[in-house]
Amino acid sequence: MKGGEYLDKDKIINQQLEAIKRLYIYYRQQYIKQTKTSWVNSSSFKYPKLTDNKIIKHLQGIETIGCFASPFSSKFLVFDVDMKEASENNRRIIVNNIIKELTNLGIGRQYIHLVYSGNKGYHITMFFDQFIDEYKLKVLYSFILIKTNLPEKQVEYRATFTQGIKLPLSYHLKTNEFCCFVDENFNKIEDKLYIDKIIPFDNLILQDYIDGIKLTKRQIDDIAKKEGRVNTKTTNQMKIREIKQLEKDGLKEVSTRNTAMIELGKLYKRQGFNEYQIVEKLNEWMSWQDSSKYTTKLEDCHKENQKITKWLFKKNIVLSDSNLRYGKIPIAKSEVERIKSFRNKNTRKLFTTILIHAKITSDENNQFYMSHEQMIRHSGNKSSNTITRLLKELYDSGELTLVSSGVETRSPNIYSINMSNRYIEYSIDVCENDAYYTTVNDLGLW
Repeated sequence: MKGGEYLDKDKIINQQLEAIKRLYIYYRQQYIKQTKTSWVNSSSFKYPKLTDNKIIKHLQGIETIGCFASPFSSKFLVFDVDMKEASENNRRIIVNNIIKELTNLGIGRQYIHLVYSGNKGYHITMFFDQFIDEYKLKVLYSFILIKTNLPEKQVEYRATFTQGIKLPLSYHLKTNEFCCFVDENFNKIEDKLYIDKIIPFDNLILQDYIDGIKLTKRQIDDIAKKEGRVNTKTTNQMKIREIKQLEKDGLKEVSTRNTAMIELGKLYKRQGFNEYQIVEKLNEWMSWQDSSKYTTKLEDCHKENQKITKWLFKKNIVLSDSNLRYGKIPIAKSEVERIKSFRNKNTRKLFTTILIHAKITSDENNQFYMSHEQMIRHSGNKSSNTITRLLKELYDSGELTLVSSGVETRSPNIYSINMSNRYIEYSIDVCENDAYYTTVNDLGLW
């Protein structure tokens, strides 16, 4: 008998797992974990990714976790009613007012789900059958708050790329109360497979409703300003070798497309591609992916690739790992002598620029990408023609090797340069936005 009970319990948890993955989990690079006193971001963990096993432990009550939304878009929206100072009656009035405005907009009550947070709060949650642009969801959120005259501090927007939401069906560790779905009367829904029966709302219908919302220019500008802040924080980043493997092998897991696009975009940006070229490369990469690994329409993927690339440049998001690190850059005594060996001041500046760039970005074979635009900015030389002439001098001297030309592929050239970490003479501070040659002005090399 007990064996049968355990079998049934395992079967229920597996169905709950699949439902949570279907409804909530579209970004797995990091998650949040609750302790007795606070929430902790998994980016500080040895194994930061959100795995199925982590979700199972959550459902088993072993730990309590939450998830993040995908960058730029989401397939769920939560109105997080978190008013611990208010009475339970007042919280319920606010919940009902929000639900009323959502239904007035045309959203059926059966598509609006209510989750008790386990600590005097409620999550008014809607799920969608396709990704919806985050900006549009924030328009809906702002409109509902305007209609109900509620401040954002009392009803928060969840989830985002940087702000997680607790997953249902586990215990709140501060109160030891169960985070569960509740009905219209705020009573716990006893059906353990209620989550498996949730039908997402048609995203096209919802977008029509949102497009019909009328807001003032000031309200729209305010939403846009806040939306621009959502993705300023970097995520737990993949190593360069992992991104290159991803570029070669393609998508291997579901719900990883958004993360893949961001990491590949950062790689291409590091390699010196411009915005237009990065969008082209991301679109080309998506063209041969296994369609079973993602659900978004390809044309929508292309739109998101444009947004991701624009964000990477606007926010100056960079790739950073042990092979790509700004900060203290060592310059060996032999390297200083090699710089001084060039009689032309501009050649010395270009060689120094390339050497520093190589120390920051080169791979295990001392190979690296660098575009003419990067050479111009970091060396202080004014034109591409000048760079071409100076590069020839470096080739002829044997100090720089052109490994691969990017002319035919419209990509930056790949170079190789000899570097030394012995007998360090200088250690210079290089920041991400520095022109490299200016960081060594005081070394007397010019």
